[in-house]
Amino acid sequence: MSVTLRRPAVWVSVVATSLVVGTLTVLAAGQVAPGPALAATPTPPEPGTLTRFVSWGTAVDALGDHHAGFYTADLDGTDVAPLVRQRALTSAESAADAPLPDIQRAQVSPDGLHVVAWVDDPTGLVVPGGTPRAEHGHAAPFSQALVLLDAEGHFVRVLQQNEEWEASGLFDVFQGVSWVDADRVAITVRRKVLVGTEAETTRTFVRTVAIADGSVVGQFGIDDGTVAGGHVQGVWAGGGTVVAGGPSNRSLVLFRPGEGAVGLPAPPLTPPMDFFDGYSDVAVSPDGLHVAASYHGGWEVGTKLRIFDRVAGGVWQARAVDLPIRLESGWITWLPYRQYEEAELLVDGRRDSQTLSLGTAVRVAPGVATEERVARQYPWMDYGSDSWQAVVVPSLGAGASDVALELPERTATAGTPWVGTYTLTGRGPDTARGVQLSLEIDGAPAEGASVEGEPCPGGVCHIASLAPGQTVTLTLRQSFEASGVHSLVARTTSTTLDWNPGNNLRTNKIRVVMPRTTPSVGRLVHQTRAGGPVVVSDPDGGRPVVVGQPRHADEVLEITDVHPGAGIVLWSRHRTSGGDLEHLVSRVTGEQLHAVTTGFPLDAAVSPDGRTLFTVEATDQDRVFRLAERRLDRPAAPPTTRLTWRGSLAKGLKVSPDGTRLAWVQQPIGEYSYGGAVMDLDFRGEAELLVTGSFGAVRPNTTVAWAPDSATVALSVGTEGPYSPDGAVVAFSVDDVGSPRALAPMDEDRWLGDWSPDGKSLLLHDLSTSLSVDLATGRATPTGLGPAWWSGLPVGPVSPSPSPTVSPTVSPSPTPSPTASPTPTTGPSPTSSTSPTGSPTASPAPAPDRTAPKLDVLLPKCGSRKGKKCRDHLRSPAAWATVNGVASDSDSGVAGVSLRAVQKRGKHWYAFNGRGWSRQKTRAAAESRAKALPATLKGTRWAVKLKGLRAGTLVLNAVAHDRSGNRATKVLTRTLS
Repeated sequence: MSVTLRRPAVWVSVVATSLVVGTLTVLAAGQVAPGPALAATPTPPEPGTLTRFVSWGTAVDALGDHHAGFYTADLDGTDVAPLVRQRALTSAESAADAPLPDIQRAQVSPDGLHVVAWVDDPTGLVVPGGTPRAEHGHAAPFSQALVLLDAEGHFVRVLQQNEEWEASGLFDVFQGVSWVDADRVAITVRRKVLVGTEAETTRTFVRTVAIADGSVVGQFGIDDGTVAGGHVQGVWAGGGTVVAGGPSNRSLVLFRPGEGAVGLPAPPLTPPMDFFDGYSDVAVSPDGLHVAASYHGGWEVGTKLRIFDRVAGGVWQARAVDLPIRLESGWITWLPYRQYEEAELLVDGRRDSQTLSLGTAVRVAPGVATEERVARQYPWMDYGSDSWQAVVVPSLGAGASDVALELPERTATAGTPWVGTYTLTGRGPDTARGVQLSLEIDGAPAEGASVEGEPCPGGVCHIASLAPGQTVTLTLRQSFEASGVHSLVARTTSTTLDWNPGNNLRTNKIRVVMPRTTPSVGRLVHQTRAGGPVVVSDPDGGRPVVVGQPRHADEVLEITDVHPGAGIVLWSRHRTSGGDLEHLVSRVTGEQLHAVTTGFPLDAAVSPDGRTLFTVEATDQDRVFRLAERRLDRPAAPPTTRLTWRGSLAKGLKVSPDGTRLAWVQQPIGEYSYGGAVMDLDFRGEAELLVTGSFGAVRPNTTVAWAPDSATVALSVGTEGPYSPDGAVVAFSVDDVGSPRALAPMDEDRWLGDWSPDGKSLLLHDLSTSLSVDLATGRATPTGLGPAWWSGLPVGPVSPSPSPTVSPTVSPSPTPSPTASPTPTTGPSPTSSTSPTGSPTASPAPAPDRTAPKLDVLLPKCGSRKGKKCRDHLRSPAAWATVNGVASDSDSGVAGVSLRAVQKRGKHWYAFNGRGWSRQKTRAAAESRAKALPATLKGTRWAVKLKGLRAGTLVLNAVAHDRSGNRATKVLTRTLS
């Protein structure tokens, strides 16, 4: 198909500051036009491997910082980094409300080494010294500069400046920008000649600029005979080819080195689409031999695609590309390719205005069937992602490398020395030199770090060089005294240009869990009467141990929290005649550990090690509440505000048995809706909301009950609503939010008390009684006591504890709380009609269970298949859609089984997250991202479903743990075809 330009084109070459204008004859497509041409362009480098995208919008990096504007991300939307780096405002600049930089039209070079962008930066946060502002009463547009940055986003130089040329009023305003090749960019220039402040004449053209020094290589434009108005609407380039768009992009003019200009026709629009009378977007292929253009095909059709291919003889042929999906938006971007038969165009995959913006790769080469054009969809990154660009790996010898740090989550045990290992890998293509790694734990330099045995003083490690494919091991040695979650942050830099800044920042968690114990289902913590003594007794009330008792006639006691696995009780006391509330932490054997005086919080919980108190408190702002954290083992430390809630109230606080998570019930003020929430104790990010799905609504009087394995939270819900007479106790997996399961029925008059230490039963209670409900049979057994919690102690006598020792802490009252008076640790209940005879004696301690459960992964059944048919079946992905296995434990019993699945497909690894497979860079990354899926247990058999399995190497990692904390693992690798 031959095409001609409707208007003559004008060529402008630059020699010093003189403009030489000549007329270009636009001939039929494929003919060579005489006259000046663009400077010779070296052959563009072969496109590298697609590795990252550039998008525009708002993204969140590993630290939770938001990046508004242009940012880079991996193909799955992870490893976010700003495309342009800027320094922080000084205190003086902040006080003066200095303007932030405005960054527009950022473009990444085809070799992945540089970025150009129009930057308006009078403060100098990106451009040293800032961009100047011109006069004429048009200050805003003239402070922009075309800035060159490296692949890490650091400033290199100013290429062009929007500034006045002559005092008479001749000046240029620059707008669009596109890379011609790795050494030059094309920009659109709007030239105005002013008389006073009024525009007398306006002309627009395209200028090519060398990035080495900002010099002008050439200029060309389109002259439509008018004296005012936009002559060049946009510019697109690639592989040495430059395409300029006329007014409203109704027509396109194509320029190539050593050739004349070629006119490309307007889009074939159907009336009445006159207001969409131009091309929506244009993209030039990396080799400069193909031009893609999108245009609106009507409301019913959506956006359509047109491809112009340069064929034999230099002729440009146009063809339409029909897609099996409807495009809502018209932006397009070429993806790198080695052969045109494999060429793909990235388009906006939105089906309608309500669908999230997806990048869809479509095959655009001739001969591809319509139904086969969609190659893949990339995940949503942000609204407004209308400027996606492909970033490639630079070529070997370009002086660039990528230093990748893997920082998976680790688990430590409180009070036990811990060693964590991590890896740092050079990903090439060149050797990274002068590598520096900085480590922080909770914002402070991480001591105890070393790389390959070399210590890292102050948490800073130095590595002279890191060759492509070379991996070094980072070792971190720490000892954590208390349970909780700590934030580990690592940053890498090098003197070599790092073309992938997204993996230079890593953060993850170190979970410090409580030591494993073997609590018993036996003695209960309760009060002998409302507000009365706190005791630990057998279920029949016998052999009581007094944890606390009133010291005054008007003193009221209340049990707030119990951790049977650690044998810890949190209780409070206050006098009705006045005074503050005192929280006390005691052992279930009666020994007092800590005491703290506060105001009257709305709720409270203690960590299982008894060191940390969490309270929900009102603030001096209406409907604003805070979560305060107090370290009871550090009396001088002030309370820390961890969370703030506006318009909602948290209650029913409960720390997980392993000491790493906090769960609560969320109640919006003035509403009859309630929900549950779980959050790690580093309080980073957002809380995970627990939804009830088809189980109804969370009851207002419920508390939170943790399963002994800390993997499941139970809440009480109503069938029809929060106040429904009928309801159930529902369990939510904290690692698979949104998948609840009913545990036991429960009416409105009762509320959830506690989960038994063996995980087999729940305590439900009302104001005067409590029931133990067997989760397997549903049988409810009255305890004979009022509201009660498991103590973790077996039934029988308890040895008297040492004399109570109280560590008093006062907050926020400045007056210290009086030292607690000694309380008896044994003796009868004040309301008991009988007294135990003789001194209590210790019962023999049960032998600890140190035997791991037995675990195995079973091969799928072949059924009637024999021989080769059976072997083929075992290699099929369908056979492994449900993974089956067996697990048993003759001592304390199996508490649960989980399964992680990763798969290598071709050269890439994928991790299964419970809903689908996410592509990862390495096996280690896949294993760290794979979700631990809880198995369905039936006797000794267990099963886990896997969706979306394909051909490749499947690696299954099963873990079983018993109720004593012992674990067993089984790894199975199978090749599927």
